[in-house]
Parts: sequence; C-alpha cells; structure tokens
Amino acid sequence: MGSIVPFSLLTHKPNEEGKVTLSAEKFCSGLPPPNFVISQKGYRELASALEFNQPACGGIATREAKLKQDPAQVKAVIRATFEAMDFSRKERAWMVDYIQNKWKLTPKVAEESYRTWLNGFTSDGKIPLKDLQEIYDTALASQLIPTAVPVPKVMDYTLLDEVLKERKQFRGQ
Repeated sequence: MGSIVPFSLLTHKPNEEGKVTLSAEKFCSGLPPPNFVISQKGYRELASALEFNQPACGGIATREAKLKQDPAQVKAVIRATFEAMDFSRKERAWMVDYIQNKWKLTPKVAEESYRTWLNGFTSDGKIPLKDLQEIYDTALASQLIPTAVPVPKVMDYTLLDEVLKERKQFRGQ
C-alpha cells in the first residue's frame, strides 16, 4: 500500500484539421496531477476523478508487526509527515517553484497542481473509515480483491491519534 495509485485520464486534442482524438492515458497519481500536464500539452480535460468527490487515495502504511515492534519509529514517520504537510501549507511560493522546476511546468500549471495536491491533505491525517470501507467494497464488487475487507481489521489510527494529541499539547491547544 502506498501513495502512488495508477488511474486513467480521458482527454481529447484537436489535430490540425480540427478532428478530435480521444486518448485514455494511464498515470500514477502524485505531483503534478496528470490532467494539468496533459492540458499544458494542448489536450482538453473531459473528466476528472476530482469531480466525483473521491476520498483521499494516498497515505502511509506499515505492517501490523511494525506497529507492535517499533511504535516509536512509526510515530517518528507520522510526525515527519505532519511536518512536511505543515511546510507545504506554509511555503506556497517555494512549493510552486519546486513543482514548476521539477516537472518543467508553466507557472499556471504548477500553481494549479499545488492547489489540487494541497486539497488532498486532511487536517488530522485520517481518511474516514466509512470512505475506506466504500473503497474496499467497490474493489470487491469489481473483483479487484478476492474477499471482503472489514476496515477495522486493516486500519489502526492508535499511533496517529497519539501523535495528534502530542501536537495539540505542543501547540497549547
């Protein structure tokens, strides 16, 4: 489980004669959002997963054994993730410049990429369990997984909740 999720993006681009070519491109989500890169290349977006209010599709994951054997290291990774999210929120100009230079994007596309990516952050780092259950149920119905997955069996926010409590205490809230 990771934060890179393959998906298809439906686009179209008129050629010199004005005829439209449809293209279903396979991408991995992340930065920059592929729809912005494709639009920079002259394609027009026909649809986007963002229009369907999809829940967050990324995050950090580890094995249950790691949670039990080394909770301090897991919490350190969670803390570092929050620090990176905080930096990303506070340093808009730096982030947009980085995105623009890293992926050779126009300033407008880099700014749109940043805003869209930032909108994927949750304030507490959690995805609602009901949303996760919908993802597993859809995967089962689509035969992408062989058996039903009860979210409480695979999701544990215990260490995340501990880090959130620490952050709240540190900030005096």
